[in-house]
Amino acid sequence: MTPEEALRVLSPAQQLLVPIANVFGLPAYFKGDIADIVFNRYLDVVVYFEVFYILLIYYGPKWMEKREPFKLKSLTTVWNLLLTLYSCGGAVGCVTLLMYLLETYGFYGTTCHFPKYVIYDGEYSFWIFAFLLSKFPEMIDTVFLVLQKKPLIFLHWYHHLTVAIFCWYAGMELIPSGIWYATMNYCVHSVMYLYYFCCSLGLRPYVRPIAPFITFFQLMQMVVGIIIISYTLYMTYFSKRGCNVDKRTIRLGIGMYGSYLVLFALLFVKLYLKKDNKKDNKKEKKA
Repeated sequence: MTPEEALRVLSPAQQLLVPIANVFGLPAYFKGDIADIVFNRYLDVVVYFEVFYILLIYYGPKWMEKREPFKLKSLTTVWNLLLTLYSCGGAVGCVTLLMYLLETYGFYGTTCHFPKYVIYDGEYSFWIFAFLLSKFPEMIDTVFLVLQKKPLIFLHWYHHLTVAIFCWYAGMELIPSGIWYATMNYCVHSVMYLYYFCCSLGLRPYVRPIAPFITFFQLMQMVVGIIIISYTLYMTYFSKRGCNVDKRTIRLGIGMYGSYLVLFALLFVKLYLKKDNKKDNKKEKKA
């Protein structure tokens, strides 16, 4: 099955998103050498973003202490809509690629080997490249939280801070297992940012019931991530077949996904399983 044939077996709803995945036909002209140049020659960019982000989360709330929250409703609405469309496009592109790779190479080949002639250039390479770089503009979410004086929880900034480092390093090493991480993240973000978009339109009372499912999907994303990273670890260190995944990304991935799993599990329990919180949710619904 070719990537084009994989597109044909998508559901009607997914088919509607295909034009988004190949906006104006531009992603099809993407050259993988661009990604190679960016990730290998501009590593210092990561340092700049990370330093700026640390300064933002530390000094941002202090700077806002004696100031009124900025009114950014229109801006955040547009931002969430753009991220929804972007995530949907990436989800269609990566789901299509993943279907093709699994059909052609199986689970082991898809997860442990990088078929450069399939992925390196074109639409599919574009969406993986975009995913890896998107972790930096997504930090704007934190800017909006700070300027609106909304709570800045540890999970939020820790996730943004660490995932950007991992993604850049994964881009440098062209890890084959990255297709799993990109696909899961695009799919979850498609729903998550659509939810945020609806909330910014004042529809929170109507979409509130799906909030627990979004957190659950995020939690499941971490579970699957640990399964994938554990598989690459086993194939790399204990199997004779081997696995072309950089050992440093395996170690980074275990620490990152392991910590995310714990933090998202704690968040899910705090928000949806504790009795006190359930009472607050009921009061909120009555109000």
